[in-house]
Amino acid sequence: MRDYAFNDETMYVGADGYPRFKDTDMLVHRWVMSKKTGRRLDSNEIVHHIDGDKMNFQPDNLEIFSSQNKHEAHHKRMKTETGDWHGRGIDIGWFLDLVSTVVGFVGKYSIIQGILFFIIGTVIGYVLHVIYPQWDLTTISCGTVCFPLIILFVILITSIRKKWDLYGKNWATIGVIMLPCGAIVSIMSSANPIVSFLGGCVIFAGLIFAFAQDRG
Repeated sequence: MRDYAFNDETMYVGADGYPRFKDTDMLVHRWVMSKKTGRRLDSNEIVHHIDGDKMNFQPDNLEIFSSQNKHEAHHKRMKTETGDWHGRGIDIGWFLDLVSTVVGFVGKYSIIQGILFFIIGTVIGYVLHVIYPQWDLTTISCGTVCFPLIILFVILITSIRKKWDLYGKNWATIGVIMLPCGAIVSIMSSANPIVSFLGGCVIFAGLIFAFAQDRG
């Protein structure tokens, strides 16, 4: 059977930790399974990595489930039998998948689109403040300026990760270290909103590096 290996020239690792083809953005493991089965996969079919390593897309490490429910049932059964969830000893697989899904979705946007979101949010915030000056400016800013800025930050981080392939255990460890550092900066600088916001950005970056990937 043909051996499939990661190719930097034709593939990249998405924000969710799965290898994708650069030209089509298609998930490599789904393409391999399609070759293995000799047919195009249905959108509701789930391709499962037997050893839990998303970078191992060899045909003998892949199996297919007809639905997400059956896939989740398999993981629950494995957890019951082995005490392990997605290759980890504690049941946080759902959280890791959620973070990866959110980051992967936001990371699909380009930096230019992120800047556009931020500009639109700033304009909306300014208009609201002019029309309703009695509204709390802090509340308006959080919803219309800070949130788009956070989206822009996530896009920037995911773009950097894709460009330099910043995945794996070492980067996850760095992410874990960043979490308390960002929290300390935010708490200690609560009187300075700019520094406090930067501390929040460090926290978000830590979450992305620590949890939004699963390369073993």
